[in-house]
Amino acid sequence: MSTADANIVGGAHAADFARRSSSSAGYPSGLERVVESTKDGFDGRGAGGLLKWEAEGVTLYCGDSREVLPLIAGVDAVVTDPPYKREFIELYAPVFAACDRAMKESALCVAMCGQAFLPQVVASFPAAWEYIWTGCYMVNGARVPIWPRGISAGWKPLFIYGKGGKKGLKPWKMDVVNPVDGWAEAMSHHEWGQDVGGFAKILLRFDIEGTVLDPFMGSGTTGIACIRTGRKFVGIERDPKHFETAVQRIRVALEECASELPMGGMVGERQQALELEPSQTDNVRISDDAT
Repeated sequence: MSTADANIVGGAHAADFARRSSSSAGYPSGLERVVESTKDGFDGRGAGGLLKWEAEGVTLYCGDSREVLPLIAGVDAVVTDPPYKREFIELYAPVFAACDRAMKESALCVAMCGQAFLPQVVASFPAAWEYIWTGCYMVNGARVPIWPRGISAGWKPLFIYGKGGKKGLKPWKMDVVNPVDGWAEAMSHHEWGQDVGGFAKILLRFDIEGTVLDPFMGSGTTGIACIRTGRKFVGIERDPKHFETAVQRIRVALEECASELPMGGMVGERQQALELEPSQTDNVRISDDAT
């Protein structure tokens, strides 16, 4: 990819990314062969182009999700952690609407969200989606101070929605998810980074398989969780710096999994480590309308 192409598709940082990739300075060999430029417009609006990176079972795009998602179809689930600040909330509705078009019928969406603007967040999910549940993702480490509200937050909601009339999950799913890998590791790659082990647990807990889409990829946490649990992944990130981080982290994750023993290794070990908590539903009868 030429420096001129990179300026078209991703700005100055992407141009620098292309130069360093081509020279292999500080990057794994062969990166330049899988970074592509696409200058066609999206959605009939001529929005420009994107950076695209592909490896076995993984496709990453650097671009605006609203413009990239029309290129994607047939995903089995959306698992994402969008940014929580007020100025980003307006992105939720158009992005989730575009996700709907990319999702298979009966696909699942699990979205971790902040609570400061919860009414607007809830209103952003497509009306045709079926609300299933709100899970609890515990905060790992120090509590998060929400200064304007005077709250020290110890958990985040996991909104679970189904497409195509999907009304529930296979019994029984514990709705509290605890992180695994630790706060320091999560925050070392992105200021809003999440725990890879915790997201792997989400995939296993809610029987999410096949191809997983994250339209707010950040530094690639969902993608690494997919690799470790044997899922395919499609990720979109509009910030070239975070996209670059995601590419590097996912390459390492793929190499680590490839070096493990066949039919087991890391995937098998993680599966065992992330088993569901024992069911608390024995001898309890729950009606369809239980709250």
